[in-house]
Amino acid sequence: MAPGADELASRPAKKTDYARENQSLLRLARAQTGSREDLLNAIAREALALCCAGSAGISLVEGVADSRCFRWLEVAGLCSGLHPGHVAFADTANAAASGAWRIHRQR
Repeated sequence: MAPGADELASRPAKKTDYARENQSLLRLARAQTGSREDLLNAIAREALALCCAGSAGISLVEGVADSRCFRWLEVAGLCSGLHPGHVAFADTANAAASGAWRIHRQR
């Protein structure tokens, strides 16, 4: 189960590594001169590295109402086998988070 907001807030923050972030931004700037696919791949790889994550990616919600789906444009790391791919929006954690956000916003 994913950690709650209180648990995440209690974790110590990592020390900022400005040099590493700067190098990442330079690589992303260079990637903008290539193809769209190269840029998306570079963004996913940099997110993976900077966040020390198991996987990272770029996705879009497409469609309307009950036909919405969550489509991965690029995925790096452990979940890279999901690209290209899509899943019904209702079957994702984003659907739950989106619903919770709507409920919170209405209060």
